[in-house]
Amino acid sequence: MNVLIVDDDHLVRKGIVSLMPWDDFDLKVVGEAENGKKGLQFLEDHHVDLIMTDIAMPTMSGIDLLRELRDRYPSIWVVMLTFYQDFEYVQEALRLGAIDYIAKVELEKDNMYDILGRIMRRISEGGDKASGNPSIYRAAGSAVPEASERALLFAALTPDRPDFLGELLPPEQQHAVSEIDRDVWLLSEMSPIREDEIIDRMFGQLGLAGKWAVIRAGGIRDRNRNRLWKLLADYAKHEFFYEYRYGRNVYDIELDAPDKDKLPLSEKELYELRERWSSLELLYDESRYAKLVAELEEVRPSNDKLESMFYWILVQWEKYVPLDPTALFDSSKLRFWADWFAWLNQVRQEIRSAFLGHHYSDDMMAGMMKAVDYINRNLSLDLKLTEVAEDVHISRSYFSECFKNITGKTFNEYVRDARIDHSKTLLSQTNEPIYRIAEKCGYPDEKYFSKVFRKKVGVLPSEIRKRKQEAVRR
Repeated sequence: MNVLIVDDDHLVRKGIVSLMPWDDFDLKVVGEAENGKKGLQFLEDHHVDLIMTDIAMPTMSGIDLLRELRDRYPSIWVVMLTFYQDFEYVQEALRLGAIDYIAKVELEKDNMYDILGRIMRRISEGGDKASGNPSIYRAAGSAVPEASERALLFAALTPDRPDFLGELLPPEQQHAVSEIDRDVWLLSEMSPIREDEIIDRMFGQLGLAGKWAVIRAGGIRDRNRNRLWKLLADYAKHEFFYEYRYGRNVYDIELDAPDKDKLPLSEKELYELRERWSSLELLYDESRYAKLVAELEEVRPSNDKLESMFYWILVQWEKYVPLDPTALFDSSKLRFWADWFAWLNQVRQEIRSAFLGHHYSDDMMAGMMKAVDYINRNLSLDLKLTEVAEDVHISRSYFSECFKNITGKTFNEYVRDARIDHSKTLLSQTNEPIYRIAEKCGYPDEKYFSKVFRKKVGVLPSEIRKRKQEAVRR
């Protein structure tokens, strides 16, 4: 087995490497690192089975390293190096999956053999590491007894740490609580306290409603513990993100239910979804909005993808609505899909309120938003008021009047300004020749485009391009 030593103290590293009887246990030290970050870099190019890491280090601590290992290298066993005064962190490390800890004051030549022997026994008791990382269960003993049929998960609805565990469970049972994902804790041995007692204590005596939720997982009998850990962690991280609802404290899942795992969205699928959501029509078309919400709940993109997608959409909307939608965006408050849905409704209401002075019906506003969408998606075409009015099923004269009232510009003024704004973006963000940019913005004649551009912006397109090139050189 290959071993990596991670400690910011050079002398400690050298002492461990030179004093421990590695060969007697078929172990080989293949590398050293001075912090968790350097340790992760080493793992990119080297195979490691066991890591001995200090708990307290600059740049990346042993606790943070352990968290990263669980996600990226779940098959690696971890032993913590510590001073006795770090024992609080030792308990945290054991809950996160470390199989053992070594107090640095124990590092005497006479007891090195005993220390390595103890570590190897822990590894042997933990089972086959190739099947996945059971380190959380190795540290806690048999966390899922064969007779168990249900496990409890405590899931954080806020960033608070679970300080309530000491009040919730007797000391002899606290070893059965393990952190299986960030802000998600598993209690897998139910006796002697019943589920209903735990739930009553959490939401009655301790007042944790709205701060933590309980997830009761059934169908765990006879499951491989490594597979169980992964199923529960995946549910808490992905499914619970969409299933959480305000005011609901307890959730029931059956692990024997049909697998609902979906392949992650491809870049093409994400792009198409983003395009459908970027339509201004959604601000007023309730049936289309509801349909897209249902589609989103079905495909279930990750929180990161939602954040990226909706920020991009708000940037697009910002160009066409009379307020700054991005000012309403604070992803730190959007922990669950319920938060995203409430936020979406708020954004729609804020934008609709900004248009209230026009007193048009929702159908008319949806038609105008559809027209604005059409214009901005087809700037290279020969756009005519009559054709756009027909596309949104509004008479030419009434369309002209409503369009100016809502956008503040005549149809021709709006088209011209949209083309110039788009050309400015292309000039500053691409290296396409000016004649090609003119064509993309609906001006087949480059000279005419330059004339219109200069009248509106004050300088020629070539000057914008020149400024970009000078900025790049600087």
